[in-house]
Amino acid sequence: MRIDKQPSKRWVQSLNRRQRKKLYLAEFQEWLAVVKVGFAAPLSETDFALWADDLHQWLAERELSMTGGADEAPVSVAELMIVSDFASLTPELLAEIRSALLAQPQVATCEAELDDAWYGWG
Repeated sequence: MRIDKQPSKRWVQSLNRRQRKKLYLAEFQEWLAVVKVGFAAPLSETDFALWADDLHQWLAERELSMTGGADEAPVSVAELMIVSDFASLTPELLAEIRSALLAQPQVATCEAELDDAWYGWG
């Protein structure tokens, strides 16, 4: 069974536990972070790669992974999706990610929100 859109609450309630788990619904729903980072000054391709490597290392220490990137250099905005390797992201972890990004001198703005990892971001 495949779902192409956000399922209705009534339909989800009609499913049994095994179905909800298989479809990542209700108590099995998983969350990811959709993050948009604005840089104080545009970064060169090399500077952006160094920044992304540092971020990747910081995330890996917390068992998180990221994907995404930016347009061609000079980079003024990066769009990322951050997921947990073993669990769903929480609002507390999202706040920690946002704080860590805003603490970096290159970052001027950071918009971050949780979204459904299976049905919400596409």
